[in-house]
Amino acid sequence: MSKLLQPMIILIVQALYFRDEMPNSILNQNQLRCNGIVVNDCPTFLSPNHESPHSIYFPDSDLHLPLSLNGCISYLPTRIPTEYEIDEGTWLNQTSDEIWEPYSKLFKEQESIVHDKF
Repeated sequence: MSKLLQPMIILIVQALYFRDEMPNSILNQNQLRCNGIVVNDCPTFLSPNHESPHSIYFPDSDLHLPLSLNGCISYLPTRIPTEYEIDEGTWLNQTSDEIWEPYSKLFKEQESIVHDKF
Protein backbone atom coordinates (compact mmCIF):
# COMPACT_ATOMS: atom_id res chain seq x y z
CA MET A 1 0.00 0.00 0.00
CA SER A 2 1.25 3.47 -0.91
CA LYS A 3 2.53 5.80 1.77
CA LEU A 4 1.17 9.34 1.59
CA LEU A 5 4.12 11.70 1.28
CA GLN A 6 2.24 14.73 0.00
CA PRO A 7 -1.18 16.25 0.41
CA MET A 8 -3.99 14.76 -1.66
CA ILE A 9 -6.71 17.13 -2.83
CA ILE A 10 -9.89 15.12 -3.34
CA LEU A 11 -12.33 16.61 -5.80
CA ILE A 12 -15.91 15.59 -5.10
CA VAL A 13 -18.55 16.79 -7.53
CA GLN A 14 -22.26 16.72 -6.67
CA ALA A 15 -21.96 16.19 -2.94
CA LEU A 16 -23.66 18.02 -0.11
CA TYR A 17 -21.56 20.37 2.00
CA PHE A 18 -23.02 21.50 5.30
CA ARG A 19 -20.08 23.59 6.53
CA ASP A 20 -20.06 23.79 10.34
CA GLU A 21 -23.60 22.45 10.69
CA MET A 22 -22.48 18.88 10.04
CA PRO A 23 -18.88 17.90 10.84
CA ASN A 24 -18.97 14.84 8.54
CA SER A 25 -19.85 14.54 4.87
CA ILE A 26 -21.75 11.54 3.58
CA LEU A 27 -20.95 10.13 0.15
CA ASN A 28 -22.43 6.99 -1.32
CA GLN A 29 -19.68 4.47 -2.14
CA ASN A 30 -21.45 3.55 -5.37
CA GLN A 31 -20.97 7.09 -6.65
CA LEU A 32 -17.22 6.50 -6.42
CA ARG A 33 -17.49 3.01 -7.92
CA CYS A 34 -19.37 4.42 -10.93
CA ASN A 35 -16.32 6.62 -11.52
CA GLY A 36 -13.86 3.70 -11.54
CA ILE A 37 -12.72 4.12 -7.93
CA VAL A 38 -12.38 0.90 -5.92
CA VAL A 39 -13.93 1.17 -2.46
CA ASN A 40 -12.70 -1.53 -0.08
CA ASP A 41 -14.88 -0.64 2.88
CA CYS A 42 -14.66 -4.00 4.61
CA PRO A 43 -12.35 -3.64 7.64
CA THR A 44 -9.25 -5.80 7.29
CA PHE A 45 -9.96 -7.76 10.47
CA LEU A 46 -13.41 -8.75 9.16
CA SER A 47 -12.30 -9.78 5.67
CA PRO A 48 -11.52 -13.36 4.66
CA ASN A 49 -7.84 -14.07 5.42
CA HIS A 50 -7.45 -10.40 6.42
CA GLU A 51 -6.94 -9.48 2.74
CA SER A 52 -9.04 -6.30 2.50
CA PRO A 53 -6.82 -3.23 2.24
CA HIS A 54 -9.64 -1.18 3.87
CA SER A 55 -8.99 1.72 1.56
CA ILE A 56 -10.18 3.76 -1.37
CA TYR A 57 -8.10 2.83 -4.43
CA PHE A 58 -7.50 5.14 -7.39
CA PRO A 59 -6.42 2.83 -10.25
CA ASP A 60 -5.30 5.69 -12.51
CA SER A 61 -2.84 6.86 -9.84
CA ASP A 62 -2.20 3.41 -8.31
CA LEU A 63 -2.91 5.02 -4.96
CA HIS A 64 -4.65 3.67 -1.85
CA LEU A 65 -6.10 6.09 0.69
CA PRO A 66 -6.48 4.15 3.95
CA LEU A 67 -9.87 4.22 5.65
CA SER A 68 -10.33 4.57 9.41
CA LEU A 69 -13.08 3.24 11.67
CA ASN A 70 -15.43 5.08 13.99
CA GLY A 71 -17.22 2.19 15.66
CA CYS A 72 -18.36 0.09 12.72
CA ILE A 73 -18.38 2.99 10.22
CA SER A 74 -15.54 3.22 7.69
CA TYR A 75 -14.48 6.76 6.85
CA LEU A 76 -11.76 8.76 5.16
CA PRO A 77 -10.26 11.39 7.47
CA THR A 78 -10.20 14.73 5.65
CA ARG A 79 -9.72 18.41 6.33
CA ILE A 80 -9.84 21.65 4.39
CA PRO A 81 -6.51 22.08 2.55
CA THR A 82 -4.23 25.08 2.87
CA GLU A 83 -3.62 27.39 -0.11
CA TYR A 84 -0.16 25.82 -0.49
CA GLU A 85 -1.64 22.31 -0.55
CA ILE A 86 -4.20 23.36 -3.17
CA ASP A 87 -1.39 24.64 -5.37
CA GLU A 88 1.15 21.86 -4.72
CA GLY A 89 -0.91 18.80 -3.75
CA THR A 90 -1.91 15.88 -5.94
CA TRP A 91 -5.51 16.16 -7.14
CA LEU A 92 -7.72 13.06 -7.13
CA ASN A 93 -11.17 13.08 -8.70
CA GLN A 94 -13.50 10.79 -6.75
CA THR A 95 -16.62 11.52 -8.70
CA SER A 96 -17.71 12.34 -12.24
CA ASP A 97 -18.77 15.69 -13.65
CA GLU A 98 -21.83 13.92 -15.04
CA ILE A 99 -25.09 14.18 -13.14
CA TRP A 100 -25.30 11.64 -10.31
CA GLU A 101 -28.80 10.19 -10.09
CA PRO A 102 -28.87 7.86 -7.05
CA TYR A 103 -32.43 6.72 -7.82
CA SER A 104 -31.76 5.87 -11.47
CA LYS A 105 -33.52 2.69 -12.65
CA LEU A 106 -30.27 1.81 -14.44
CA PHE A 107 -28.77 0.43 -11.20
CA LYS A 108 -31.62 -2.06 -10.77
CA GLU A 109 -31.49 -3.03 -14.46
CA GLN A 110 -27.74 -3.64 -14.40
CA GLU A 111 -28.01 -5.65 -11.18
CA SER A 112 -30.77 -7.79 -12.73
CA ILE A 113 -28.61 -8.52 -15.77
CA VAL A 114 -25.79 -9.79 -13.58
CA HIS A 115 -28.10 -11.85 -11.35
CA ASP A 116 -29.75 -13.44 -14.42
CA LYS A 117 -26.35 -14.92 -15.36
CA PHE A 118 -26.31 -17.08 -12.21
